[in-house]
Amino acid sequence: MPVGLRLVTYLSAGLAAAVMTLPAMAQGAAPAAAAAKAPAKVKAPVAAKAAAPAPDPAAPVAKPKKPAPKILNVLVINQRDATLVDLSILGRVKNARTVLIASGVGPGGKKAAKVPANQGCLFSVSGSFDDESTVDVPTVNLCKDPRITLVE
Repeated sequence: MPVGLRLVTYLSAGLAAAVMTLPAMAQGAAPAAAAAKAPAKVKAPVAAKAAAPAPDPAAPVAKPKKPAPKILNVLVINQRDATLVDLSILGRVKNARTVLIASGVGPGGKKAAKVPANQGCLFSVSGSFDDESTVDVPTVNLCKDPRITLVE
């Protein structure tokens, strides 16, 4: 029983005994005699609700997961000798849609793009170049690294 609860219990019992002795004292009887004559109708103290156990300070605390950002700022870097005709990404979430993030990026060029957050963090990337080569990457985490660098 917590210390604070014990104190309340003793005070409650003492108050009940004092209330029981007041009518007897008004009639001129001694408090001890009145307590002996009074029937024992003291209710048992109400049990306190069990408090949640205190967290163990030695236990590891789980870090909350970071939510996906509202908009991903993606940077496409073309380090190939060919011009990037188009580059699309598809989020790996339910109801994801294909988003064209870059087109017409020349050799050595860069293009910034914004991707809606409802697409998640994992994407499949596909694109084509003017020399008829293609790029297909099944899974890229753009939350971890928002750069897509295209190389030979």
